[in-house]
Amino acid sequence: MDRFHDFYEMFPERFQNKTNGITPRRWLLLCNPGLSDIIAEKIGEGWVTDLYKLRDLKKYAEDENFLRNIIKVKQVCNLLTKMHLTLEG
Repeated sequence: MDRFHDFYEMFPERFQNKTNGITPRRWLLLCNPGLSDIIAEKIGEGWVTDLYKLRDLKKYAEDENFLRNIIKVKQVCNLLTKMHLTLEG
């Protein structure tokens, strides 16, 4: 799939395949605010600008209350999705 090969040959400096992690952060903040809130309660809001700070969640991997809250958020999201699909269908 060399769709842009000729253009790349003419202007290689315009192709800089880089990412700063904004997509996962944006997804988490906008698409799953409940999970974002749970994360921020445990590790603060620094992960919003530094995705690698999510590693700080490892210390809560066995925290039953934290895991229970994540499950609750997941259940609410599933319910909302089902309701949306029912109303749209």
